[in-house]
Amino acid sequence: MDKPPQEISVIKMALPLFVAGGIVFGLFLGKTSPVLGLSLSKFISLGLFLMIFPQMVKVDLGKVKEAFRGGKQLLITPLYNYLCSPFLVFLLAHIFLPDEPYLRTGLILTGVAPCIAMVTLWAGISGGNLSLSATLSAIDSILQMFLTPFYIALLVTAVPYDHSIIPKLIAMYLALPLILGNIVRYGVLKYKGEEGLKKLEPYLEKTWLIGLIFTLVVMFSSEGEHILANPWHLVRIAIPLIIFFFLQFTIVFKTCKKLNLSYEDSASIAFNGTGMNFELAIAIALFAFPARVAVATVMCPLIEVPVMLMLVRYARNRRHWFTKLKERGKTYYRDLSPFHRRVIAKTLMYYEKQKEKNG
Repeated sequence: MDKPPQEISVIKMALPLFVAGGIVFGLFLGKTSPVLGLSLSKFISLGLFLMIFPQMVKVDLGKVKEAFRGGKQLLITPLYNYLCSPFLVFLLAHIFLPDEPYLRTGLILTGVAPCIAMVTLWAGISGGNLSLSATLSAIDSILQMFLTPFYIALLVTAVPYDHSIIPKLIAMYLALPLILGNIVRYGVLKYKGEEGLKKLEPYLEKTWLIGLIFTLVVMFSSEGEHILANPWHLVRIAIPLIIFFFLQFTIVFKTCKKLNLSYEDSASIAFNGTGMNFELAIAIALFAFPARVAVATVMCPLIEVPVMLMLVRYARNRRHWFTKLKERGKTYYRDLSPFHRRVIAKTLMYYEKQKEKNG
């Protein structure tokens, strides 16, 4: 039986409209009041922090310990996130933007760090395993602090940048918000419980949206002339992003099916293996690269929400794949001899005892 879908907030549902509105207003501001746009750019660090910090409150670092006693469910997502995603985005960027090194670089930056917050939403509304999704997000939050600088150094070669600033940006816009976010998270849980954390979520969401829109307005006010002169660039960025989301999700989802995982686990793994940490990509692009590089990174939230909603429908419409696998398993079990059934039963009992013993 299908799980009741998790509710999706109005802000998340309308995110493409908010992003598009921020872009349009930024372009208008850059055209009519460039001095004001320049003044606002002094506060871009605040906008980035307001955008990143609320997402980090949702990441439970306490889940990382589960990685040491987890099975293949906890291995698939990191393998795809760090051995497939960066190179797939790199390939698509070179196919669709061979003549645009700045936009190509921005697109590559979106692929070097996986999403660690919004993926839980997509897993929830698809009927996935929320506990598994939260654990995978916690694992990715640690891994990307060490692997993001490596992949940037490996894949970004077309545009010159200051290599020494990347670790500082990771510390400032990933590690610090993650630590502060978990301090707030555990403080709220300690004094207000789960109910207090739920009540805090709408305020976190609004803060995140304000930070995102402010960042977009400032970015596009400074790059307005170039974008208005080359509107086709936005379409050229959108096409490889859409291809990436659909292709990556399908590959991970079908891998889970081949490994005989449940639908709930497969949906969570696939969404965690597909989302992009565009907040971090925007921060790195703004401070380490020329402004035009950041234009490609902000296309990610504009494209991601409608595509992810389509992938939610795709996943739920294929839930029967996993039901059939279960039915085949039951049929196979019925056809076994009594001796083999006893062996399987004793093996399962042994693993259940070991699981209880390990907590």
